[in-house]
Amino acid sequence: MDKIELFVSYAPEDETLREELYTYLIPLQRNRPVSFWSPRDIIPGKETAEQIRSHLNAAHIILLLISAHYLSSDDIYRQQVLPAMERARTGQATIIPVLLRAIDWEDEPFGKLPVLPTNRVPVMLWNQKDEAWRNVVQGIRKAIDALTRPAPNEANAGASTPAAIQGGTPAMATSSSPKFDVFLCYNNQDREAVKAIGSQLKAHGIKPWLDVWEMRPGLPWQRALEEQIENINSAAVFVGKGRTDASGKTTALAPWQQMEVEAFLRKFVNSNTPVIPVILQDAPEKPKLPLFLEGMHWVDFRKSDPNPIDQLIWGITGISNTDNAAQPIPPSRPAATVQTGLTPWERQTRQERLDMLQGERKVVAERVRRVRETWRYETNEAVKMQQEYQMKQDEAHLKQLDDEINQIIRELQ
Repeated sequence: MDKIELFVSYAPEDETLREELYTYLIPLQRNRPVSFWSPRDIIPGKETAEQIRSHLNAAHIILLLISAHYLSSDDIYRQQVLPAMERARTGQATIIPVLLRAIDWEDEPFGKLPVLPTNRVPVMLWNQKDEAWRNVVQGIRKAIDALTRPAPNEANAGASTPAAIQGGTPAMATSSSPKFDVFLCYNNQDREAVKAIGSQLKAHGIKPWLDVWEMRPGLPWQRALEEQIENINSAAVFVGKGRTDASGKTTALAPWQQMEVEAFLRKFVNSNTPVIPVILQDAPEKPKLPLFLEGMHWVDFRKSDPNPIDQLIWGITGISNTDNAAQPIPPSRPAATVQTGLTPWERQTRQERLDMLQGERKVVAERVRRVRETWRYETNEAVKMQQEYQMKQDEAHLKQLDDEINQIIRELQ
């Protein structure tokens, strides 16, 4: 195979940004065997849909340039997004969403894929756009290099076509893959809370499989998880405040999570692997659990007694921490600050949560500042409305963060 083919899917309204991206990709094209194609290259006189379908089916890497215009186009969704995701699902292509403008995209079919820029801040919201494009190109370069890197058993075989290209996605060797203690399954809106719990598990020597830590940008999560499932010893299914659909019905799990759980629970159940429901702090008083979880004992992070982290570790490892309860745990602050009935471990976990929330607040506040600064000078009314929506969403998020931060501070006093 002479070249890796890269398909660029974008909305016509974002033509200027596509041209900018191409400018930054030229050195990459010069130094690597890659060619680019986008609907802009459609040949007049030939059937448009057929040209798109042909190049989409031939592509090894598909870039989705995400904006409000892109997601609002039924033609793009039907002719490009859905076929691209099907190719990703079967391991025939690598999908890389690139965030151009602020838009709610996490419920889309590609919502579980790692995105570029890697900090999930859209290109248009960076103070230095050069830095944003550099981040994007670096991610694309890594995906290209992963596809062109020969498999270990071919390194000295002189094969003319890398195995990664033949299979569409590089395979993961199960014999040498590390063991994971638990698969963390969650709703997108609960990501930060689950990451915080995952960090606590790591601190206790537990190795979690969490998509944002284990997934290379562009790879379909289903395929990666299928190839690692033999190396995962348990599953934790997180239930948060839920989401409301168009009919006003609130569900505990997002649609993708339902699909994910149903697909992988069979493996865990058949091998008698523990599946642990985990109720997060913002879950309702009586969370509606999926049927497959209702008969299982859950871990409840809304309560401090018994300690939820200890309970979760018990569920994962089968080893109870109650025998170690009397052992002192170093607090995250000097002992003189301990004034209330919180145990040292409870105080430590709250402080860790507080540090995480304060870091998240700083990021969101900076994003609000950037969007507001851009909004002041924006002349496109559609973009301006989109920025106003983003600011309202982030300001509401800031209020939620402030409320939880203040609550934890009160508990630590």
